[in-house]
Amino acid sequence: PMCNNLATAQLRLRRWKEASEHATNSLNLAEHLFENRDGQVSQCLQKRGISQDKVFGEWRIKSTYLAAKAHSEMGEHDTALKLCQRGIKIASGYSSLPSEQTLIPLQKLLDRVTKQRSRHRRREKQMWGGAVKKLTATSGFASRPEAREARTTASAGKDKDAEG
Repeated sequence: PMCNNLATAQLRLRRWKEASEHATNSLNLAEHLFENRDGQVSQCLQKRGISQDKVFGEWRIKSTYLAAKAHSEMGEHDTALKLCQRGIKIASGYSSLPSEQTLIPLQKLLDRVTKQRSRHRRREKQMWGGAVKKLTATSGFASRPEAREARTTASAGKDKDAEG
């Protein structure tokens, strides 16, 4: 949980990379504990009254949420989406955890990241589409005979594939 607290503090300070690193460290630690559920560390935590749901559920879910949020803020939408989906999968295995603490924040972040990724891809497409149009218009490539021939050959190949 200490790394999650550090990640939360870094997010508030808008230090996305550091937040991501702390959240990822926390997630790696929780995953390792999960893989070694019967190990001494897990037993020690249980003796101290820390439930397995807290360690293997809540801590892992919070780590994925914090890491996803940091990646989202850095514009790494695909990574953020994967982390959100991973957190939702973990949360679905722990029905004892309240959904307002687990699923709802992850689902909201997943929705936000999905929209951000769509906007980003649309902007990229517009930007590159405009650049290609300008390039072909200024270079005269589109009007050259070899360019027309290449387009005709390519479209004929597509038509042939569609028929077959």
